[in-house]
Amino acid sequence: MNQNTVESQGSFLQFSPFLIFLVLYISLSFAVSQTDYSIDFAQTIRYGLPIFSAFIATVFGLFFTFTEKRNLHDKIEIFLDGAANPTILYMYFIFIFSTALSHILERSGGLESAISVGLTYMPTSYMLPGMFMFTSIFSFATGTSLGSIAALMPIAHGIAQSLHINPALMAAVVVSGSMFGDNLSVISDTTIAATRSTGSKMTDKFKENIYLATPAFLVTLALLFYFSETSPDIAFLQTTTLTKTDFINVLPYGLVLLLAFAGVEVLAVLGAGALLGATIGIVQTKFSFLEATSFIFEGFYGQKSMVRIVILLMFISGLSKIIEHNGGFSYLLDKMSKKAQNGCQAQLLIAFLTIIINITIAINTLSILLTGPIAKKLADKFNIPGGRVACLLDVAATSTQGFLPYAPMMILASTLSHTPVFSIMKYLTYQPLLFISMIASTLFFQCPKACYKMPCK
Repeated sequence: MNQNTVESQGSFLQFSPFLIFLVLYISLSFAVSQTDYSIDFAQTIRYGLPIFSAFIATVFGLFFTFTEKRNLHDKIEIFLDGAANPTILYMYFIFIFSTALSHILERSGGLESAISVGLTYMPTSYMLPGMFMFTSIFSFATGTSLGSIAALMPIAHGIAQSLHINPALMAAVVVSGSMFGDNLSVISDTTIAATRSTGSKMTDKFKENIYLATPAFLVTLALLFYFSETSPDIAFLQTTTLTKTDFINVLPYGLVLLLAFAGVEVLAVLGAGALLGATIGIVQTKFSFLEATSFIFEGFYGQKSMVRIVILLMFISGLSKIIEHNGGFSYLLDKMSKKAQNGCQAQLLIAFLTIIINITIAINTLSILLTGPIAKKLADKFNIPGGRVACLLDVAATSTQGFLPYAPMMILASTLSHTPVFSIMKYLTYQPLLFISMIASTLFFQCPKACYKMPCK
């Protein structure tokens, strides 16, 4: 397998499979929107388009982009090596554990009880900003946006239905909060990837990051308060009467929160919550032990969209490995890195390259790891502080996720909220604000500091 890790000197051809994926996906999505299908059938087709587009791009990559002579078996091994990347496998298990947790708590009554508790103790008139802040804190503690969406989206969706809040709006609030906390968390995989690939300290990255994230967070919070004030439907209050059973049923959520704030690994957190939920359901005779053993399968496979996410991730990560192996990413990064003439341009270029790579593979951690070496070279060349470079990598990758309908977290949010991806994207505010904050900080604040060797103009 070692031979598969040797990369070739790439060209535009080696990067072209991504363009095929993107063009196919956009074109077919537009064709579906212009065709008079029923809503359900059109939605089913849209879920399949990313997988189909990635499959065609993978076939093209396997047969037309390898510069060295390899048999088909070796090429497929390279594809499988990408699909089995540890970061990707981690995501697979998050999907499995999160769906098992959601299904068990739904069957045991935990989800319904959690919604009732939320309606009772959270200010219903300001549920949107309240949920945004709560999700932000939770994702900061867990260090994962996927885990936060998986744990909190079912509750948020139930609360949205009870309070007559647009489900897409509530889903966007959860996605925004999960990305805010994940971006700032010192235990996040994106933070670790950004600091290690640039050789910077987490504290330096956090200081830079907080300056960019705070304005976006405050403006998003203000908009949510304003929307709550001007939307009378959101103030609709459903009377709830909590019972002893409700407090027992929400214990798994309490355990999840406690373990998350204690810094326990997110897979262990989700697994412990599912195990406690299953135990409560068995004790309350809502299902038997044998039924509980099947809930992992039922939870994951019952969410057919979740299966689609895993298949899509397999194809995208495998395709990205083919592009990487053949030098497609190296070609792009080397070509673009020569464009920078001063520190200001170098910072914008680092952000741009991270965005392009993230659009290609839709996995922010891998995007940071791929762009990190070039970012480090540019930082050394123009004396840009390591914390600033790590911050740019993380923010650029994180903010881009909100613009990608095929990003894992967007599809996960869509699946758990039973809401189309594009409907959620319409209400995202934190991601574009974070992007604007990053660009503005570079142009107006960081430019004089960054241009050590050459003038900005």
